Amino acid sequence: MPFICVCLCLLISCRKQIKPEVVIVKTEVPIIEAKTAPIGKPDTTHKTTLEQINMAEFSTKGWWEERFGDRDFKGMLKELKTEKDPEKREDLIFELGYSYDTSAVQPLVEILQKDRWAPVRAQAAKSLGILGLGSADTFKLGFVKRKFGEDRSKALLSLKVSKIMPALRNALYDKDIYVVYNVASTLIGLSDTSHTTLKVLLDIFRKKNIKKWKMEFVPRPDIPAEDQPKLKELQESAKASIPGGALEVLKRVGNQFVINGLTDALKDKDSWVREKARETLEELKEAEVK
Repeated sequence: MPFICVCLCLLISCRKQIKPEVVIVKTEVPIIEAKTAPIGKPDTTHKTTLEQINMAEFSTKGWWEERFGDRDFKGMLKELKTEKDPEKREDLIFELGYSYDTSAVQPLVEILQKDRWAPVRAQAAKSLGILGLGSADTFKLGFVKRKFGEDRSKALLSLKVSKIMPALRNALYDKDIYVVYNVASTLIGLSDTSHTTLKVLLDIFRKKNIKKWKMEFVPRPDIPAEDQPKLKELQESAKASIPGGALEVLKRVGNQFVINGLTDALKDKDSWVREKARETLEELKEAEVK
């Protein structure tokens, strides 16, 4: 779900006059209570994330038609230009990622660079990763070729190099930590395991300069004014989950740079960082033996 939906679900449960909504989870960030260790299991109740679209589905006829065949992607692009509600913008951006339409790339790049609302920028990063054929490139490239033709797949790969990757790398310097985390995770999915990207994730895991971390809050137009402070408080408390999410991404990479970084983290002042670094190094060592 969009990041803020987690906060909304908690807030809505406290107010009977706000009708509960059915929400679609769109993020892999593990959300937990702020007082517990900042790592947990991702919510898997959502419908269509890249993680849940089994890789075998990319070779199964009809999966895209069933999930996205009735979408008016051109209409969504037009709607995105005028839609002001951040939640609706997130939903549109999420859907556009699965359009595999080259015309969606530039608008999403501009949103990543300029949108006022941080979760919208984060969703733009994730959708650009999908358009760039990240995470399971081989399967997705084959699907795009079969569904849309070889010219489309070549065009998306060209845009990956010329627009998507440069935009994401620039966004590593976003002022919002939630955006930075999602950008770095997306770059890893696009096979960018550069030291720059990995160092960003290592710094997030070790909570470097955590006092400077900002999770930008923009009031939601569909929530009563008296509830906005509570919403902001819940959003801030969820910041505790991000270091654990960064560690999970680093674990999936597991290269020597990551191992060196985790080894250095064994000397960290934070006991949680030291313990998680030790556990992860042991897991990586066991995986290497197997």
